[in-house]
Amino acid sequence: MERKLSYVSTLENLNTCCFGKTFLYLPTIDSTNIKAKELANQDQSKYPNGFLIISEEQTNGKGRLGRTWHSPSGCGLWFSLILRPNINLVDIPKITLISAVALCDSLKNSGVDSQIKWPNDILINNKKIAGILTEMSSLNSIVNFVILGIGLNVNTKASQFPLELKETASSLFIEYGNNFDKSKILADFLYIFEDLWFKFLTNGSFDHILAKYKETSTVLHKKVKIINAGKESLVFVKDITEDGSLLVVTADGDEKLIISGEVSLRL
Repeated sequence: MERKLSYVSTLENLNTCCFGKTFLYLPTIDSTNIKAKELANQDQSKYPNGFLIISEEQTNGKGRLGRTWHSPSGCGLWFSLILRPNINLVDIPKITLISAVALCDSLKNSGVDSQIKWPNDILINNKKIAGILTEMSSLNSIVNFVILGIGLNVNTKASQFPLELKETASSLFIEYGNNFDKSKILADFLYIFEDLWFKFLTNGSFDHILAKYKETSTVLHKKVKIINAGKESLVFVKDITEDGSLLVVTADGDEKLIISGEVSLRL
């Protein structure tokens, strides 16, 4: 109950226009993204743009490429936002880039330095502390809604990670040795993301967001392994394009674009 009251108090006093102003708090759920999609398909006036679903625990948190996100009770931020943007399908990947920049900026407000591993992971010391999952519903090239899901390991202890994640995953607590205020991080993210998002929608402002994404990228101007259909190839990342694709140079010297939905990447 204390955790719920902290979230409710924070959300009721947000400085945002609409993000997080209406919300659903749950002590546990299979996946906030699944719940968000269910609600987004219902009455838009009841579940408007910026509606937030947040839970203390996910029993089947969703990750990219069908993976799961480990989401133990009480120690992380597990939430999804319903977005109802009037944008073209080609602009959807920009949501991931904007939210990644916003999450890094919100963490910086709590004294945390983080980096972005293309396309949707947030790292500290090369270990994953957060993931972003964007899912969309559209019809005849018209975007109905977008679900932005975020999982952030805040106060997770090392003993709470399953064995298979101990080498690759971490949390703010593990990296900095102290507990962090989840409600503050959430409020900061919602404010920063909404500000960047509406500036983009209003005037198409994206150059500075892409520049910040590149500044915090762990892969730009480096050699990385691209894994596609079980096959690995070593490439050099020359650039990150406006639609979130990687422009890479192959071992043969050819340039090609890598789309995030098709591959996974290893540093």
